[in-house]
Amino acid sequence: MNKTIATVGLIALLTMSGCAITPETINRYPDIGKISTAGVGEAIYTYDKKGEQFIDYMSGKTINKTNSVKQEIIYSGFSKGVLRVTYREYINDYARAAFYQDATYDYAPPSSTMITFKGAQVEVLDADNTQIKYRVIKGFSNE
Repeated sequence: MNKTIATVGLIALLTMSGCAITPETINRYPDIGKISTAGVGEAIYTYDKKGEQFIDYMSGKTINKTNSVKQEIIYSGFSKGVLRVTYREYINDYARAAFYQDATYDYAPPSSTMITFKGAQVEVLDADNTQIKYRVIKGFSNE
């Protein structure tokens, strides 16, 4: 009962002050276990956590209450037995220079190989210099 009254009071206060709080949301693409394809420059796997935000409608400002994090592994191509991917990380929608890294993996079709980066595991089913066919086995370790 007291929780309900406090929640109603908070909503009323935020409404009168022209403010709102947006809840945290988490998106993953593609779903773990799904077979997918991506072209060069496209994300193989993306984890996107939008943190809770406080929006002040009077000033038009949005203030992050909790950090937003976006991590992605991007297909960079395949040549001469080497598969290339790029890892990027964003905090509060800003790219972090220290969190941008290229990685290479040996790959000999038709066998599969595993891309492992920051806990994420992606099984490569087929790849060439224009696209990759894969399955996400596990997401990033901080998910």
